[in-house]
Amino acid sequence: LTVNAGKTFGEGAASKNLTVSGHVSVDGTLDLDRSSSDGNASFGSLTIANGGTVEAPSHGNLTLTTDATDQFLYETISGATFNNNDGTVIITGDGRVKPRAGTGNFHNVTLNASGNTIEQSAVDVTIEGNLTITAGEWHTGTAGLGYSNLTVTGATDITGTLNCHSGTISLGSNVDDAYSVVVNANGTFTGGSGTHTLGAVNVSSSANNFTFSSGTTTINGRATSGNSRRAFSTAATNKITAAGTLVIDQARTPLSIRCDDTTGINNLTMNCGSGRVLHLDGDLTVGGTLNVSAGTVTTRNVGDSADNDLTVAGGNISVSGTLLLNNSTVVVSDTSSALSISNVGTVTCG
Repeated sequence: LTVNAGKTFGEGAASKNLTVSGHVSVDGTLDLDRSSSDGNASFGSLTIANGGTVEAPSHGNLTLTTDATDQFLYETISGATFNNNDGTVIITGDGRVKPRAGTGNFHNVTLNASGNTIEQSAVDVTIEGNLTITAGEWHTGTAGLGYSNLTVTGATDITGTLNCHSGTISLGSNVDDAYSVVVNANGTFTGGSGTHTLGAVNVSSSANNFTFSSGTTTINGRATSGNSRRAFSTAATNKITAAGTLVIDQARTPLSIRCDDTTGINNLTMNCGSGRVLHLDGDLTVGGTLNVSAGTVTTRNVGDSADNDLTVAGGNISVSGTLLLNNSTVVVSDTSSALSISNVGTVTCG
């Protein structure tokens, strides 16, 4: 289907669907949002040219279906307009996406493409709502073309794979009272090497794997979980791969952290500011350095007031804020060096 410049093609009457098994090229206007009960649209692939406009369905979905490996499944040329109308784009195909800057963002995106891979093609992608990876893989770029940034304002729900490579990643930044990143059973999150800013994270004990970025991951959200407000939560004992530095920087209190994988956290920094408290919600092992740069870290669970044990395998604890060890056991497992507590904050034992 080709919509020529100066022409408008509409979906027709209310609740009518439009299906094009091949490629759709828009130089004019393609209006898929003609009524309050617009239907669904299904295209093999979609290109919006300079001067072209697509009005996406606000009540139905826009589905892209072609297996277009190493080709564009979705592309907007500079000067194009994609109005998402708060709708959902569903991807069941394979290929590259290239929504160029200034041409319009996705609202919600669902990837449901078992065995397929979607790659950002040398372009940053912003999703104003939610990203749901039900099946298939989403990559922030491809070898030879470079890796780009990914921003998701709402929730990211992963049952397939999200591979962040070296991009700067923002997923649900600063969302309160809900998990922004959920890695479900069989889901995989590969952090890569970029700088990450995430809301609260929950990793299922049946997930394939959650790998932190080798750079810095800042968590600035929290989620309600019983009486706790968890910033990071997992009951998995062997699904977390430690890397880089995890920074907790949340403007609200109380909040807590649970990581049952004793090899899951490399360096941990608490940087939430005066009067804010990070509680251990279970025993915690930090493989490298524990840095309490601002605020308080306490080993006492906010939910049931139990005192949890703390292991700092790297042997170094830096405290400019406050560290409350309560009646917990503190273990330094790096036998090559003695426990080192530096800086001028407060450390309270018992």
